[in-house]
Amino acid sequence: MPIILSKREIKNLERLKLLSGTSNNDGRPLIYPSTNGQLLVKTFPRSTIPSSCKFETVDRLMALKNKDIMPEFIYPTDYVIVDGKMVGFAMPYYPSRTLRNVLNDPNISAAIKISYLKQVGDILKRMQAMRKNVKNGDFFINDLHEDNFIVDRNGILRVCDLDTCKIAGNETFKSKYLVKDTPIEEFPNKYRPIQSPVGGEFAPDENSDLYCYVMMIINILYNGGFYSIYSRKQYYDFLMYLSEIGVPLELIEMFAKVYSNEDNVNPSDLIIALQGYIDNPKVKEFKKKYNS
Repeated sequence: MPIILSKREIKNLERLKLLSGTSNNDGRPLIYPSTNGQLLVKTFPRSTIPSSCKFETVDRLMALKNKDIMPEFIYPTDYVIVDGKMVGFAMPYYPSRTLRNVLNDPNISAAIKISYLKQVGDILKRMQAMRKNVKNGDFFINDLHEDNFIVDRNGILRVCDLDTCKIAGNETFKSKYLVKDTPIEEFPNKYRPIQSPVGGEFAPDENSDLYCYVMMIINILYNGGFYSIYSRKQYYDFLMYLSEIGVPLELIEMFAKVYSNEDNVNPSDLIIALQGYIDNPKVKEFKKKYNS
């Protein structure tokens, strides 16, 4: 059943407090005190993104079968209607921190950070099984980045903002990492350029999701700010530096594949090898040397 509110009621809902710097392009979510516990209400953006595309995505997420394959996913549960107009949707609310905030917290151990990064890779592996339940096997996170994962108060990693995912032929939404004017443009047969009415610039697939995952890992190693905006040369220089200070060659080779015509490889089984390199001053020194 949809959640039916008046304009006054939705205006009086508590806004979710987001930490400074959290990536959020769709407006601040609202907390709705339902009888079955708090829900998070997300309204469709008042922008160039057609609401019909969001409706289509949410519809297909709600209809998805065997959701228990991906228990970490925070699926939409209800549409929200205000004065007779569909304005957004609701989903379970988990008090939490974004994964980006966790990865950047100096008080959290490297072992815990690596554990969460490994879980992201394991989620991508299980999505292969989930794709069997989706029309044409079309189900990818697409906008995969640190702020679209949360860690709840029990330390459980969850995937949020699924309304930007790729599912069953919906339009492709903009992705933080999958953007033009980056080295991925040099590999159009692997990262396929598209023109989507809702902002997507590359067709989501297994290679693109793994690319975003690798960028998350590289970014935490690089001490923030690397993303995918630098030249391929700088990226390879950083990988060479990691190799010189002891990061295993097998892992380096997996990272290197993202800027090649070869299919990307999921590095989750090997990132335990980064135990001594997360938050390591010697790794962070590269950034100072390169930019000096």
